[in-house]
Amino acid sequence: MPRRLRIVLFAALAALLSIAFVLPFVRGKQCAEQGGRFDRTTMVCSPPQTP
Repeated sequence: MPRRLRIVLFAALAALLSIAFVLPFVRGKQCAEQGGRFDRTTMVCSPPQTP
């Protein structure tokens, strides 16, 4: 495998990994702004509970 291709593939993998790491925090913040509760393990935003 050519060296340049290996570098490009590694960079693409690093970008996907960083997106996968940051996404739960971004979605959690959006959910909190709406008043919900975000579960990072299932990536689900629960709506706010009304009494």
